[in-house]
Amino acid sequence: MSISLSPRRPLATALAFSVIVGGLAFAPATAAVAATTAQNQTTVLTAINNARTALSTEEAPVNALASSAALTKIAQTYATASAAKGKVTTAPTAITVDANAEAPAPTFKFSVGQISSKSKASAAYAKLSAATVTDATYDFAGVGYATKGTKTFVVALVADYATAPLETQYASTPKITGSAKVGKTLTASTKFATEPGSYGFTWFAGGELVGEGDNFFIRADQRGKTITVKLTSVKDGYKDLVLTSKATAKVVTGTIDAQFSTVYGTRNVNATLYTYWDVRNYFEVPNYTATQQWYRGTSKIEGATSYYYTQTEEDKGKKIWSKTTISAPGFGTVSHSTTKTVATKAKLIQNVSNVYINEPTAPIAVGTVLSVNTGDWSKEYPAFVAANDGIKLSVQWYANDKAIKGATKTTFKITSAQIDSYITAKVTGTVAGYDKTVRATNNGYFLAGKPFTKKPTASISGTFATGKTLVFKIGNLQKGAKTTFYWYDDNDKLVKNTTGKLKLTSSQVKSGGVYAYVEIRVPGYTNQYGGFSAYFTKSGNTLYNNGDL
Repeated sequence: MSISLSPRRPLATALAFSVIVGGLAFAPATAAVAATTAQNQTTVLTAINNARTALSTEEAPVNALASSAALTKIAQTYATASAAKGKVTTAPTAITVDANAEAPAPTFKFSVGQISSKSKASAAYAKLSAATVTDATYDFAGVGYATKGTKTFVVALVADYATAPLETQYASTPKITGSAKVGKTLTASTKFATEPGSYGFTWFAGGELVGEGDNFFIRADQRGKTITVKLTSVKDGYKDLVLTSKATAKVVTGTIDAQFSTVYGTRNVNATLYTYWDVRNYFEVPNYTATQQWYRGTSKIEGATSYYYTQTEEDKGKKIWSKTTISAPGFGTVSHSTTKTVATKAKLIQNVSNVYINEPTAPIAVGTVLSVNTGDWSKEYPAFVAANDGIKLSVQWYANDKAIKGATKTTFKITSAQIDSYITAKVTGTVAGYDKTVRATNNGYFLAGKPFTKKPTASISGTFATGKTLVFKIGNLQKGAKTTFYWYDDNDKLVKNTTGKLKLTSSQVKSGGVYAYVEIRVPGYTNQYGGFSAYFTKSGNTLYNNGDL
């Protein structure tokens, strides 16, 4: 059995009432009634919404969030659930909806309890139906009950439209996410129980309107203020809904995320040094300024405020460094000083012509003699001077950028040790009053070895699991061959292992796979690098031939 009470239009005064339903007391229902847990409030509001939807038809629409029929449906559901369990399933609840000091909000009451008999329950229904307290009545009420043995479980739901319609509560109070910090962006959100026709957010800083939209960028002039957002929603058949979020903490000073370089360039008189900086969150710092100052020892260099500085004779033997300072309104200042430990040397020899290796008369091979043209040198511009202006020159030959021991003459006879190497040379000039000056040849020559006469083979085995060993094996090698294996996990991190076996760690397995490739070296032969590669995963092992071995 359930009873649905007829709607009654209230007087315009604020509602205050106290009704006893089978021993259940309803305290005065005003906007000051404290809300219970969000779980109860959300559960009841959602249930009312669902009931409203279920009761609506094209012929008889239920346009309000609450109605006597909807409230009765919910009350009966809770009563039935309580009877089924033999105990009250939901604690008595009083919910204040949309409390707002400027526009006192509607309330509704939700209570559940136990009555000893059907007759007492019926009397409670009648009392509720006839209830009028002071100058107001309930707009909607719903009562449900269910019996189990000698116990009757009663649920009462009462809606008060005395000050505003309950249907404004089809959205949650908006929330603000994000950091209350200058330069950061805040985001507003809400949840709708029923979709609105339209809605929008407006933002306030210290109570002053400062923006509109889902997102809000905090400016420097809002530091020290709290931020709130107001939701305004419009829907046909409903009153306009206006809800305001809780205020954020006071906005604090922003942070400039800056990256700075070391000083780079040649540390010599007449050479230019450089430094740079980068504001990585520059979208958040729209009006920053950066200042630069170069120092000689502990003293500022007058006028040296650019990102570059050309060293002078006065700087020789001194330590030149730079300080960068970045600031912006509403943000903390960031400063960075470069190293102060490197001293400027004498200037370099200014004028050097091309330095190069003379082209050999025949294809290079073991025994070929290469010669370097050391070029023309002079200490200063504009013209070269006879006998290289007193500058002493020295030569060093290189194989794959590694100095060849004893190869310090203008000529060099290639040996078998340089097979599979790129051969270059450097010329160094020294003279009193100048720093030593090095010029590399602008060309070089590669010494290829013999091609392999055997074609290597490859095989792989192993289980891809922690603690297991993977084997990547190369066979059919030339006599004297040496192999080096390079292993990487699936995140391209190099595994420090140069053999064909790898015992897997948990992190390597977690990466999803490991990859290996091989370098084959034989004296007198052209090295084979990465000719074979292998990929090991849980789903199986794959062998690739990415070179002609």
